[in-house]
Amino acid sequence: MNIVIIGNSAAGLSALQNFRKVDKDSKVVMISKEGFLPYSRVLLSYVLRGKLPYEGMTIRTQDYFERLHAECVEGTVTKLDAQAHKVFLEDGRSFDYDKLLIATGSYALTPPIEGAHQEGVCNMWTKADVDKRMPKFQNSKRAAVIGSGFVALQAAWAACYRGMKVTVIELMDRIMPSVLDQQGADVLVEKIHEKGVTLHTGTVTERIEKLEDGSFLVHLKDKEPVAADFVIVGTGVRPNVAFLEGSGVTVERGIPVNEFMQTNVPDVYAAGDVAAGPTAFGDEHTLKLKISEREAKIKVLQSQISPHFLYNALDCINWNLIEKEDWETSRILIALSSMLRYSMEDSTDLVSVEQELQQVENYLIIQKNRFFDRFDYRIEKDQAVMAVLVPKMILQPIVENSIRHGLEEKNDGMLVVRVAQREYGLEILVEDNGAGIPQKRLEKLRQCIQESHQFQDEQDFHIGLANVNSRLRYVFGNSSGLSIESRENEYARVRLIVDLEGMQDETADSGR
Repeated sequence: MNIVIIGNSAAGLSALQNFRKVDKDSKVVMISKEGFLPYSRVLLSYVLRGKLPYEGMTIRTQDYFERLHAECVEGTVTKLDAQAHKVFLEDGRSFDYDKLLIATGSYALTPPIEGAHQEGVCNMWTKADVDKRMPKFQNSKRAAVIGSGFVALQAAWAACYRGMKVTVIELMDRIMPSVLDQQGADVLVEKIHEKGVTLHTGTVTERIEKLEDGSFLVHLKDKEPVAADFVIVGTGVRPNVAFLEGSGVTVERGIPVNEFMQTNVPDVYAAGDVAAGPTAFGDEHTLKLKISEREAKIKVLQSQISPHFLYNALDCINWNLIEKEDWETSRILIALSSMLRYSMEDSTDLVSVEQELQQVENYLIIQKNRFFDRFDYRIEKDQAVMAVLVPKMILQPIVENSIRHGLEEKNDGMLVVRVAQREYGLEILVEDNGAGIPQKRLEKLRQCIQESHQFQDEQDFHIGLANVNSRLRYVFGNSSGLSIESRENEYARVRLIVDLEGMQDETADSGR
């Protein structure tokens, strides 16, 4: 079977690596117009700031593709003939495929502003943009940035970091308008002003004038012009889909795909920024680039550390471990990677019991190794309730407390997580045979749980049980919640009650 992947950034790399897990023999060709060594766009601003060497942008090496038996091709795809199962490159080459993945990403828009196409005015979206602007960042004193999205503000921060006088101009009435509400924008504006950056919101850029000395005047409506040595434009991006014209592949703002990333054309798939797929919120086709506000607010909080960078690094380490047949360490790394994805990437408030148990097991795999197998664990599942939705991350804090306060000093510890169906819904028990809880401390802890405030013992060990109790009651009603039993030096048992009938009753009573 011949596999062709167009694009070698996050989506294309993920597809290659996961494909090789199930098929090590088929031919895979990866086509990229930016060269075959992929890089992280998130790291561009770090290179501009001088905080990262230029070669530090790359996230894969040539031997990575050799290990996965992938043929890397540099070139620009200009045409897809879906009927003939063939893609054509600008230089005349062509490649046959049995299955095709389109992961071509996006390109930066140039706004319809007079003078926006002049030399010295550019985007900050690709490595080529960095190559072009690096001399300016090293030698200039003034920079103007049009737009206030994430990439634009990263470029502004890089210029500010290098000591330039920076002006940011935003058409909308607040910065990062597709991501932040007014309150969030106000917090960020305060930080921007603290750095000495001039910020104009609700401002129309009328034209960009290039002066004889090569500097610029950015003319604003009803405001004084802004002088700059160079101008960066960050006003949005669009999917790279021009080559699909006439191919039969449906293109809207992106490429609509189903839950399996299939397009409307057989054997053609799409992923990454270019794809518009179903979301967890029930939207049929949402472009990844146009992520909804409820998702984006979470994403921006995670943006200081690129999740893709972390996952790619962990994947690279894992492949090295597999090559060395270090299966146990590989298992631990996979558990860690899964936990990171669960906590950082998934913005869903409710998850299935099965998902929550899987993350608890990932946590236990790591902790069991950390404590040199001084404790063991058992997870007992009732399949009848695995699909029930519960608040995310309600079990990990409880399991963590069991290990930290009950099993840390034992050599033969046992921790049991038991999920069972009940007439009212389900019951979850987390039990250990550890140190237990002294009676006075147990009574105080129970009181704090019922009064829904946090408890810290005299050793300043924070226990988040009150938080879990409050979340259960908020979602499922007051008949749900958490209770704790213990006998010192024998056991501790935390019981979670999820009353699905109580949730229905409260919903009906409130008229929702």
